Amino acid sequence: MSGHTLSLGAIALDMPDLSLEEIFRTTAEWGLKHVDLYYKVNYVDFDVDEVRRLSRVYDVQVHSISTRGIPLSQRLDVTEQLEVISQALEHAGQLGAGFSESMAGPTKLSTAEAVDRYVELISPIVRRAETLGVTLLVENVFNRDEARDPTASVEGTRMLLERVGSDNFALCWDIANFAVNGESTHPHPYEALKPWIKYVHLKDTLPQASCTLPYQETKRIMVDPERGGFVSVPLGQGIVDVDGVVDRLIRDEFAYPVTVELFCSPDKRAPYWDQTGQWLKSKGLLA
Repeated sequence: MSGHTLSLGAIALDMPDLSLEEIFRTTAEWGLKHVDLYYKVNYVDFDVDEVRRLSRVYDVQVHSISTRGIPLSQRLDVTEQLEVISQALEHAGQLGAGFSESMAGPTKLSTAEAVDRYVELISPIVRRAETLGVTLLVENVFNRDEARDPTASVEGTRMLLERVGSDNFALCWDIANFAVNGESTHPHPYEALKPWIKYVHLKDTLPQASCTLPYQETKRIMVDPERGGFVSVPLGQGIVDVDGVVDRLIRDEFAYPVTVELFCSPDKRAPYWDQTGQWLKSKGLLA
């Protein structure tokens, strides 16, 4: 195997109960080198000097200022969703982070109509990303809320990425979310979407009914309208071909950030990280 190493980080969405300092400290203690911060989850008022200070103290970089913004959501106010995405992008620009991530959202529109609507909504923000030199990321997300997300399928995701058509707009590939939608996890998504993949979320999952972990996640359940509930599990213990994905990223010398996503509630974080950390060490990704 190639001697290439991946830039591994943590996702602060897994740490909503921690202060910014605790988030940086935890990431460093795990042996990871970057962390994705979430506007309106980990902080409200952005203090760029404080984030830079914490980055220096703990030797942990911030590659992405992200949000849970979903402008296509049929349940949420679109103006508010676009505003939170725009603000996170500005914060990324102030910090000098290269990326800002959000999602599309569940909608009753057909895939083609949803893509048209998303392009209409996101285009001004993409233009701003081009000005700031930041790459705006969309994460592929499973269907939910009794509606369909255009990024739940590989083909819908590809359609959306092609339609936006900007070098400053790319994909954050969550390797487990396609599995929740019933799609293969590797190699098809990687092969089909490779030109746009500039960020990766490493996550594993199982159908809720087949998970027997003694510390099984019980709060953050991924519910597909047709396929039922799925729960996250530590890397290497679910239905995702995490081995295949990681081996391919290393072989292709993937040069972008790779974030380890536990997708569990704070009370499960310790056992989920312990098992995940062991898997990362077994792959030679963590000392």
